[in-house]
Amino acid sequence: MPDTVTQVAEATGWATMPCTLDDGPARRAAIGLIVLMNDTAIEPELRAFLPSDGVSVYASRIHMARDVSVAALKAMEKEIPPAMELIQPDDHLDVVGFGCTSGSMTI
Repeated sequence: MPDTVTQVAEATGWATMPCTLDDGPARRAAIGLIVLMNDTAIEPELRAFLPSDGVSVYASRIHMARDVSVAALKAMEKEIPPAMELIQPDDHLDVVGFGCTSGSMTI
């Protein structure tokens, strides 16, 4: 039984192609972003001023009540950790931002 990819390719007649891996799309910075479920502006705005080469933004959405109140903003606090876990759970992030100024100030 073949053990390596090359041995499997040779045994099955498949051609192998050399490749060189780079450092990935976030070689300079991996940014996590927690976004309100109805916010359609923050991701494009963030990407517009970040350098595009080697900086990646990974987003997760969080529920926001229709009626904005101090209690509703404060209630988002418990939803932040689960939303964060959904952003590249098996990889690292350099920083995570919460895209809600009012919620950030209240929490």
